[in-house]
Amino acid sequence: MSTKITIFGYGFVGKAHENVLKDKCDITIVDPALDMNDMGNPDAIIIAVATPQSETGECMMGNVYDVLDR
Repeated sequence: MSTKITIFGYGFVGKAHENVLKDKCDITIVDPALDMNDMGNPDAIIIAVATPQSETGECMMGNVYDVLDR
């Protein structure tokens, strides 16, 4: 039985994680911008969403918190 991993975010970092893990794990991608919204029932998740800087240079964590709320 393969480990089920859901990757949230399918940009540069999410694609890199999928590329490394795809031969060893069952990968599901969640990225609403690409209409990929079904997270399945994963054993683990990888959060690879954007964390842009605010005007003061702080990391804006809203996208990460949205994933955690799911």
